[in-house]
Amino acid sequence: MNGKEWEGNPLFVSRAMSKAERQLAIQDQLHKREKEAEMRNRSNLYVRFYDTITSEEELKQLFENYGPTTSVKVMRDEHGCSRQFGFVSFENENDARRALHEMDHKMINGKPIHVAM
Repeated sequence: MNGKEWEGNPLFVSRAMSKAERQLAIQDQLHKREKEAEMRNRSNLYVRFYDTITSEEELKQLFENYGPTTSVKVMRDEHGCSRQFGFVSFENENDARRALHEMDHKMINGKPIHVAM
């Protein structure tokens, strides 16, 4: 019955657990979520550039040679102007590391970029 719908609401059904068992289960879930968040952070790069006209598409083209990206974001001010930094998230931590090492301090349009985790 777990996951079935009853009067428009999903049911949660599991075996009865003692308080200690529930606390362990909750701790395990939290630990798993923390590990997943840590893995996402390891594949997310901060990119600082000195060109105010760099778009998200241009940033994506620069980094997609290292592997598939999950998101690319250029940060903008309230007027829509680039704040000259952004974020590139990779599907794979190893791709992010390789991009970090190869792209940090690389000259783009005659200006260096800074890449960090």
